[in-house]
Amino acid sequence: MLNISIDQPIKTVGHQYRILDKLLKKIPQAVLFGNSRQDICYQALRHFDFSPPINNDYHQIEKAAGKVLELLGLDQDYFNEYEKDNKSVIDRFMHHFLELKDLPGTHLAILKNKVSADLVTINEMIDKYEAIAFIQENRKARNQTELTQKEFYERCLAERNKIRQHLRYGLKKRALSKAGTFTTIGGIGFLLDAEFDRPYSLQWYQAEKYFDYQQIDTVTHRLLPIPIRIARELMRTYRRSKTEFYSELQEHRPINNVLLQLKASAEFLPFIPQQRNEIFKELIGLFNDSRFYGFYALGMTQIEGLFTDMCQLCSPGMENKSLPLKVAAIKPFAGVGISRLDYFNHHLPHLRNRFLHHGTDQTEEIENLCKDLIYDLEEVLTIFNKLELDVIKFLKTIRQRDIVSFNSLMDLTTYFKLFLSLKRKDQLKYFSVEIQSFHHVFIPGLLEEIIQEMADNYQKEMNEIVPVIDFLLNRNKSDFKNIKISEMGAKLIRIKKRMAANLERGLRDQIMNVFELCYFLSFWKKVLDPNAIEPSVKNEIELLSLKVKPEAKKLQMLVRISGAEQSYFK
Repeated sequence: MLNISIDQPIKTVGHQYRILDKLLKKIPQAVLFGNSRQDICYQALRHFDFSPPINNDYHQIEKAAGKVLELLGLDQDYFNEYEKDNKSVIDRFMHHFLELKDLPGTHLAILKNKVSADLVTINEMIDKYEAIAFIQENRKARNQTELTQKEFYERCLAERNKIRQHLRYGLKKRALSKAGTFTTIGGIGFLLDAEFDRPYSLQWYQAEKYFDYQQIDTVTHRLLPIPIRIARELMRTYRRSKTEFYSELQEHRPINNVLLQLKASAEFLPFIPQQRNEIFKELIGLFNDSRFYGFYALGMTQIEGLFTDMCQLCSPGMENKSLPLKVAAIKPFAGVGISRLDYFNHHLPHLRNRFLHHGTDQTEEIENLCKDLIYDLEEVLTIFNKLELDVIKFLKTIRQRDIVSFNSLMDLTTYFKLFLSLKRKDQLKYFSVEIQSFHHVFIPGLLEEIIQEMADNYQKEMNEIVPVIDFLLNRNKSDFKNIKISEMGAKLIRIKKRMAANLERGLRDQIMNVFELCYFLSFWKKVLDPNAIEPSVKNEIELLSLKVKPEAKKLQMLVRISGAEQSYFK
């Protein structure tokens, strides 16, 4: 028994939540997820020190619930006429004190049905894989088909484990959340329901493409810019007749436009060797001259070549591996869904091997196979452009030179961090000419415009930070201006936790802005060319540095010594 006082008012939300957290743990699970509101309320109310103790009697529970609501300050006058007329005291207690708008058990039953059905579905998929001979015999995969089957089988096993874990440990917690009175997030909670109700991949639309190797998507990447209704019709056409498909697609995405875009996309990426760019030019010539076998043979190798170029950036050492291993190596860095990579990981190697060993499939026209390859190359270049790598972010930054999206101190420090990251990885070599232009043309003009803004913003931030710190330090007869770093430990005695709380929460944004400015002042000479910046601007930077660095160092030490460091220095 908790023996919560029935005479002590519950004055704050924090006090209520501390009590509520303890109560929900004390209510027996069979009751909390049962079908009786009265039983739930009784099990909660019996932990208050009513004298005599209450029994599980409706009228006693109703009277006790009203008393606890009064402790919250929610007396009869608090409730509107609708609640008074349509909700019993027990309903109000459930809603306003226990914060349950529904019975958790109702949601638990629904969730259990959904998740159990998913478990049946994934088990059926696993049964199909376990009927395959090499999996049944626990043999090592010996060819591309078996490698594909093995990977999809392992996906299913991993998914089953997630579903089982959610069934065992996650359903009750989720049901309790859904039954609560505050379950939406900014009005969009319903959009996240599916993800929270079933936190695994099987619940997503067309998830079978991710788990069934026979349903790898071979067409969607050819249709991404097409209106949805037309694209859906074209998907069906592709499976029926590629000739008809490409005839209809020509009206929406002319093949010559795609070829020119291929060439432009390849030239945009400085990581692609010049020789490969020359090959792309030759590919266009081969296709336009209807030399389809030459196009197919040369184009197929360029897909693997592009994955080689990607591996050199994100997974050095993998560039000499097989195509499936290269594709697998870039998955952690891919800015597109894994299902889009499955085509190149598992389907394309079959096409390549068939062509190398047997020629083209006689049931397919070579011109259609070449058109397939054109859109495949386009997709690979799209994947390349969307890799989540510093080197890709850096490329887009120095190419765009957009004063609308790059115009602040934060943009500069982000650029500095990218620059130094690439320098450590020896990847600045791809941009040597462009960096020089960026530093000599774009950055100096930007600095002229924002250096005074930096100084003004810094003073504004410090005007908000220092009074709070001084208020806390005043207890120990000190202030921010006069405190020495060597005495901070002693001056934070008895106020360390309060200092950390203020630095982490109330002043977080302001302090982070100061740290960003300090970072800029510390690294601008290491990144930029000081000779490209106007002397007057350099002078302003130096003056600002003299003022900011000592104060920022003090601030950093206060953060560390107070214990707020973990929040700032991740």
